[in-house]
Order: sequence, then structure tokens, then C-alpha cells
Amino acid sequence: MEPIKEFRSIELSLDNRVIPNERLLNTPSFKDGVSHELETDLRIVGCEYIQSAGLMLKLPQVAMATAQILFQRFYYAKSFVKYSIQPMAMASIFVAAKIEEDCRRLRDVINVFHHLRQKRMGRTIVPMDYMGDEYFKTKATVIKYERFLLKELGFCVHVQHPHKLVVTYLQILEMEKNAVLAQRAWNFMNDSLRTNVFVRYSPETIAVACLFLAARQLQIPLPQRPPWWLAFDTDYEDIEAISLELFALYKRPKKFLENLEKTISVLREKAKEKQIEIKEIKVKKPVLTKSSQPSSPSTFSPAVPESKTERSASKSPVPPTVKSQPSNPSPIALASQKPKPKESTQQKSSPVRNGERQSRSLSPRQRQTSGSRSPVSPPLRKLSSSSASDDEERSRSRSRSRSRSRRVTPQAYKPIQSPIKLSSESQSERSLSRSPLAPPLSQENGLPEQYRRDYEQDRRVRKSRHKHRSEKREKRRHRERERSTSRERQHRRRHRERERERAYHRETQRSHDRERSRRTDYRYR
Repeated sequence: MEPIKEFRSIELSLDNRVIPNERLLNTPSFKDGVSHELETDLRIVGCEYIQSAGLMLKLPQVAMATAQILFQRFYYAKSFVKYSIQPMAMASIFVAAKIEEDCRRLRDVINVFHHLRQKRMGRTIVPMDYMGDEYFKTKATVIKYERFLLKELGFCVHVQHPHKLVVTYLQILEMEKNAVLAQRAWNFMNDSLRTNVFVRYSPETIAVACLFLAARQLQIPLPQRPPWWLAFDTDYEDIEAISLELFALYKRPKKFLENLEKTISVLREKAKEKQIEIKEIKVKKPVLTKSSQPSSPSTFSPAVPESKTERSASKSPVPPTVKSQPSNPSPIALASQKPKPKESTQQKSSPVRNGERQSRSLSPRQRQTSGSRSPVSPPLRKLSSSSASDDEERSRSRSRSRSRSRRVTPQAYKPIQSPIKLSSESQSERSLSRSPLAPPLSQENGLPEQYRRDYEQDRRVRKSRHKHRSEKREKRRHRERERSTSRERQHRRRHRERERERAYHRETQRSHDRERSRRTDYRYR
């Protein structure tokens, strides 16, 4: 038999509606520099806006309660600094109306919040232009915030309200006929929506706390032996905490959204500056100099302790050994070479062994650059055929390097300091010893002029490409500006046409009314 495959399942329940204390204290807004007092004021003002907008939109109380709970849950996952409060309040009430199956148009929601903002700021109430840029920007922002809300809550937007539980508990306590007690408990429950008790306690605990406060305020006795709240599986500590939270809400002074937004805008600018600094730190990389670069594996040698004789020998001056140069050195290799220490033009005496003077073996290229006539000529004359073949290979490699277009940096063209000072005679010999096929040397740095020309041509090509790209970018921006201006012109033209049509209909109606009144007057004359 085939083994039974086990699939993962997704469980959606109401157990995750209560937020733990760790997240209640370390909220994202607190991490961004918002104090707990400022965060509480922002939550209260946002819930007040939702409640007032729901009354103007004629929504049921359940929809307004759902919107406020979604608003509270979202800002325990995201910060007030990154997400503005007013678009999120619009998105919350728009989503809650859909959840409770009592939908409202987004245009009506935007118009109501615009009206409330003007009224609270004390301005003259002017309706928003439905064909203006402000309306379209606000609409796009609310739709975007709606997606943010649903994504952050994981589409788990079901809310269990304790409003029905109040009536059930009054029936159990045989006090369902006391309408004043039920109404007072209902009012406390609606006020508690502005606090965070709905994300801290279960609906049963909230309903019991509201009944407890209403009975205390109306001085209605309830069973105490045993306590009546134990019948509904509730602790007295939770009831007392909810009651103190509501009393703190009533004592808090009224705040205005404009003043709170100014404080948030300052924190938002600080957060942007901090992000820019972090990006600059990430972009900067350590630049390795020649001294800080690690040596290659070929030149690495482990440290060996030196003896006293070796130290004294290392301190004594030793004539530098001449290294054999490659047959066809490239300009990049020449530029990367370090300048050699200066030597005298006079030829130094060779070491004497067994009474005979030993000569050093120098390559033909070194003999051409040195300019000094060595007494050891017979072995070099024997290698004259090999030196001629070397010259031919060097001329071929130079012609191939000229055919390829290399991108060489300007550092390769720095003048090379010759370690040996040549006389005028040796310089003339050096110029005569060059191959006739070799490119002419530049007067500035002694390198072939062809490489300088290739670099200049490559630089001109790059400059023209940059200019072409900047022109294309400027044309694209011009087209976008033209598009936006044409769109605005189109909106204005449509608005003017509607106004003309309305004026025409009004004038036509007035002419008809005048004609009708003239006929009636003539009839009864």
C-alpha cells in the first residue's frame, strides 16, 4: 500500500484576537520614536473620526465597531510614522462596511472625511471636486491602504462583538426589563472601542466589565455571595483594569489631529534621514591601497628569525640586481612598474673570481635601454640572429595591440621615470635602435601615440553615449509632463462642457416658464 500523504492545514480561529503584552508594550510606533501617550492620542482621534463618519454615513453600530477594532489591530503591527492615520481610518470603515454587508461608495467615504476635517479645523465647508486631482489622489491612497490593511491582518477580519452578550447576561441576571441599565452598559461598550481593551481581553470580559460599571453608576445592587461575575468565567482583576482604562479615557483632554500630525511629520523626517545615512554607510566600501593589499601567493614567504650576521649583511649596501624584462612589455605593465633606484652612468666593476673578471649576462633589451657599451660583445654578436627574431615578434605584437581597441585608464599614461639618466648620444642610439615598424613615441610620456589616440576616441564615444542617454531621459520626462497637462486640460474641458450644458438647461427652463406665465396671463385677462 502507498503511504498516506500528510498535508499542512490552515486554521482560522478567534484565539488570535488577543495581543500579548510584549507586543502591547514594544509597538512599531514606539520603536520609531513615538511615545505611548502620543500613540494613545492618535488611536483615540482615529477612532473618533471613524465613529463620526459612520454616523454621517448612516452605518449600523456593528460596522463602526468593526472598523475601530481593525484600526487598532493594524497599528499594533505597523507604525504611525510609516502609515498616515486619516487614509487608514477611511480604509478601515470602507472594509468594515463590506464585512457587515452594508456597503458604502468610496466617494461618499472620502467626502464625509473631507467634511469632518474642514469642520474640526473651523474652515468654511467646501465639497471636494470629483474631477480634481485631490480626489483622484485620495481615492488611490485609500485603495492602497485597504490592501495594506488586509495583507497585514492576513484577511482575518472577523470580529466578535460583546453587544449581544450584554442582553444575554441581563436575561440571566433577571434584569432584562431594566432598559436604563442596558443602555448605560451599551454606552460604556461603545466608548471602550477608543481604547485597546478589545485587543487585550475577550468579549465576555468586556461585557461583564461594562455591566459592572453601569450597575455601580446607577447604584443597582447585584449578587455578591457568590460574586455574579464568576458565573461568566471572569476575574475581578480584569474587570478593574477595564474600568480604570475607561476612567482614564474620560479624564484625557481632547486632542486635534492637525497638532498630532505635525509631531508625526517631524518623526517621519528623522526616520527618512536615518534611512539615508544607513544607505550611505552600506554603499561606502573600504578602498585598498598598495600598502594594504595582501601579497600574492607567489611572493609570500614565511618569517624566519634572522641571525646577527644576516642582520649586519642586510644593513650593508648591496648593488641591485637587474631583472630581465619581457620581450614585448604592454603600457599597463609599464605603468604598474615601480621606479627603480637611480644608478650611476659609470659601469661598476664586476666581481673577480680566481683572478679573472666575470661579466654579467644582460638581455638585448636591457643593453638598448642602458646606453652603456659593455666590453662583453662577442657573446652578444653570436645571438644577433635571435635578437632579430625578437624584434620581429615585438613588432607583430605591437601591430596586434594597435588593431584591438582596449579601454585603458589614464593612469597607464603616467610618465615613467627612467632609473638611468641617458646622455644625448645614448638617446640618439636608442631612437636608432627602435624597430622601423614600431609606432612613434609621444613627446609627453614616451609611450606610443596610438594608445593615446585610442583612449581619446574611446572617451569621446562614452561622452556621446552619455549625452544621448540624457537627451532620451529628458524627452521621456517632457512626454510625461505633456501627458499630465493634457489630462488636466481634458478634465477642465469636460467640467466646462457640463457647466455650459447646465446653464443651457436652466436658461431653457426659464424661457419655458416665462412663456407659460405669459399665456396664462393672456388667458385670464
